[in-house]
Amino acid sequence: PAGPATQVVAVDPTTGAFAFTIVAAGSYTIVIDTSSDAADVTPTPTAGWLGTEEPDATRSLTVASTDVTEQDFGLFHGSRVEGAVFEDDGAGGGVAGNGIRDGAEAGIIGAALRAEASGCGGICDSDASTTGGAFVLWIPFAADGQSIAVIETDAAGFVSTGGSAGTTGGSYALASDTVTFTNAVGSVYTSLEFAAVSGSSFGPNHQRTAMP
Repeated sequence: PAGPATQVVAVDPTTGAFAFTIVAAGSYTIVIDTSSDAADVTPTPTAGWLGTEEPDATRSLTVASTDVTEQDFGLFHGSRVEGAVFEDDGAGGGVAGNGIRDGAEAGIIGAALRAEASGCGGICDSDASTTGGAFVLWIPFAADGQSIAVIETDAAGFVSTGGSAGTTGGSYALASDTVTFTNAVGSVYTSLEFAAVSGSSFGPNHQRTAMP
């Protein structure tokens, strides 16, 4: 937004409440910032916090003749992990079974993901892959600086073929279908991928024959 700000107010550190008083009619943008300088209108949440409701840390509104309420912002103290689970079948010119999403390989819905760390006492968060195979996991501040394991459990009928650690700087292990990396609070890690193909199995039909 264009500056300078018409008002700068502090957020109550206990309740999170804030209020602007004597606001003239017009259109405005509320900005979260760590600076009290009215000339600084660049959205800047406190270090280590990520936006959830209004993730870009701004809200636009129009003021008329009545009070405007519920102009809320959500912040999470920790990190976020984003990625996808896909069918490694070579669709659309891709290479089947190579563990890399190429061609037009589609996402898999219903795979289970979880993030684990000692600071969480085990599981930090869990999710199921949705449209396009996408998933999101939230890592709390308690796991700052710790080793994070993002573990995928295949949807029914699928077998893992590979994966990618994305922007985490970590590594992927097929044996455990796990991405492992060192967490830094306030980070947004993207492009983690888990590949799988439809699995086949063999078993007895529980029938037997005998010669007459």
